[in-house]
Amino acid sequence: VDEYDITATGAVGPKLTNYTISYAKGTLIVNRKALTITAKDRNKTYGTALTLGTTEFTASGLVNGDV
Repeated sequence: VDEYDITATGAVGPKLTNYTISYAKGTLIVNRKALTITAKDRNKTYGTALTLGTTEFTASGLVNGDV
């Protein structure tokens, strides 16, 4: 878990003069998410280069377009 101090600032809008705005400090808490990466079985001859593409691994637990 990671925690970050945050404070909102700089409200904008045409009717802000109708309000008294005060900003309060808060804390953003970011919880870790489980991620599993699994390698597929592959064979390689000793002395040859190992080239991997994007399909040699599968991942589960990624969110919001993470790759």
